[in-house]
Order: sequence, then structure tokens, then C-alpha cells
Amino acid sequence: MTADPLVLEPLAETADTVTISRAHYERLLEMLEDIDDMQFLSSYSHAQMAEDAAAGVSGDGVVRLMDGEAPVRVFRNERGLSAEQLAAAAGLAVADLLAIEAGGTLEDSARDHLAAALSVTPDMLTPWSQA
Repeated sequence: MTADPLVLEPLAETADTVTISRAHYERLLEMLEDIDDMQFLSSYSHAQMAEDAAAGVSGDGVVRLMDGEAPVRVFRNERGLSAEQLAAAAGLAVADLLAIEAGGTLEDSARDHLAAALSVTPDMLTPWSQA
């Protein structure tokens, strides 16, 4: 985190409450999100890091996965494939692939074909929020 440290200037105080500006409140929320991300990364196992590195996931890709983006889309982008190219390689219709990337159901057979086309294990295509 490169932002300046937060210096709170209360607008009003009582025995039970402190009122701060909207800007300070939003900055506090950002800091809490950063803390959540840091806690996740500190729990991110070395085995998972090795697996992701072997699968060719960049640091940006890991952040996108952490943010809940569809793994199929992240891996497709990491491989430099268009939706049409991946759909063809996996034997899927482009519309079906785009529906999967938008959060649609990923059937086991489609997962296996996509995993093979992306050179990953099928379980790596499970959204992190569901893992």
C-alpha cells in the first residue's frame, strides 16, 4: 500500500460516537479491504503458489481470481486466447463459453474440456469464492 497514512480529523465527538468525513470513511473501507487481501495472501500456501505458477498465472491473474473473476476467463486471458479460440479448442459454442465466464454453470464435461484446452487441472477452474 503506497497511500499516505490516514490521519483522522473528527468532525464531531460524543461519549459514544465519532463523526468523520466521507473521504476518511471511504479510505478506512479501502484499508480494511487491503487488510483482507493481505490476510488472504499470507494464508495462500506455497503449494498453491507453485501450482498457480506452473499453470502460468501471473500476479495480476491471482489478483483477478481473488476478486472473484471467473477462472476460465482469467486463464483464457493469461493464455492470450480469444473466446472463439478457446471455445473451438474445448469443443464448445462461443455463447456457452461466454455464459460460463459470466458465472453460469460449468458442467463436469465442459470443465474437463476447458481444463485440457487451458493446460490446467479441472479443479483450478472452480471460482475461488466456491473453493
